[in-house]
Parts: sequence; structure tokens; C-alpha cells
Amino acid sequence: MMVEEGAASGSVRGGRVTARAHALVRARMRGCEGVIALDATVGNGHDTVFLAERAGASGTVIGFDVQEEALAKARARLEETRFGGRVELHCLGHERMGQVIRDSVTVAMFNLGYLPGGDKTVITEAGTTVKALTQAFGLLAEGGLITVVVYRGHAGGKEEAEAVKRFCASLNESAARVRIIGEGDSAGETPFLIAIEKRGPGAGAKLEM
Repeated sequence: MMVEEGAASGSVRGGRVTARAHALVRARMRGCEGVIALDATVGNGHDTVFLAERAGASGTVIGFDVQEEALAKARARLEETRFGGRVELHCLGHERMGQVIRDSVTVAMFNLGYLPGGDKTVITEAGTTVKALTQAFGLLAEGGLITVVVYRGHAGGKEEAEAVKRFCASLNESAARVRIIGEGDSAGETPFLIAIEKRGPGAGAKLEM
């Protein structure tokens, strides 16, 4: 049921993959108030700040990372903004998000791989990432969006990419719309984006992906 968007091109490579994810999330969150947004891989906090800015004064961003180093960097970045009060950060693996989140989520962002500038041996892994995606999709409101920026250039990256694609293929077409953007050759090492939109009677207008 996955829809491919042709070969990888310069318009979606590298940092531009993240920019494309931000554009989709920005469109989904436009006009929303009081929503819950999920940053499943806090890292240096760039996505956390991005989500907090758009969640609105009554919104909440919930972030997860297994590295306290990453959370400290994210906290420092949030202190430079006026949005820190909207954010909850948890030093937990994202596969344990169900222990924390009880309400429906409007958007969830995953940025796989390792912490930029950190220990490259600490990476997201196929098994826990799929568990986290399964939980995130279950928590997602109708019309909600998950973005997954997938990196393949490190050890374990290609295996994780294939596991994420299998998860997407397992979703029922009546329940989800999936778009793979910029993958190109599956043997390649360039990053690509997966966007998952949850279908349902309450989904509202379809997101342009």
C-alpha cells in the first residue's frame, strides 16, 4: 500500500529530508490548538523546539531519548526560547512511550540513527523502532501524521530502514496512507522520508504529501 515518489533527488537529500518532514508537520499542525505532539527521538532538540513552537500555548510536546546528554542539549536549546513550558522530556526509549502517553497525538516525529556529535555506537534499532512506531500509530488521532527520517549510512541503518518499510507495508490501506519520499535505490545510503497519515471518519481534509 506504500506510494513511492520516484528516485532520490537533491530536493529531498540530507538536511532537506528533515525540511520536507517539517513542511508536512507544519501543514498538519496549522490552526491546531491544545494538541499533543510527540518527538520520539529528541537528539539535539531541533524537532522538539520546532514542535513546541507550533503546539500553541495550550499544546504539549512529549519527547523521548535514551541519552541524558541529548536531553541536556535539548533543554539548553529550549531555554533559549519561550516554549520550554510546553515540553515534557523523558529519558526513556521511545518503545516505552505507552507508559507515558495516554491521550491521542496529532503528530509524531522520528529521526533515526545516532545523535549528531555524540556516540555513534548508540543508535536507534530496528526492533525498538518498530515497537515505537506501532505504539505511535495506535496513539495517533484520525488525520494525524507520523514522519520518519531514515538514515542508512551507518551500521544497522539499512536493516532498520527495511524494518520500517515492512511495518508500513503491514498497515491496512483503510487505516493509513503512506508516502515514501526520496528513497531512490534501496541499496543506497542517502536518507529518505516516510510519512504516515492515519485515515478515519474524523480525519478531515487529506494532507498533501
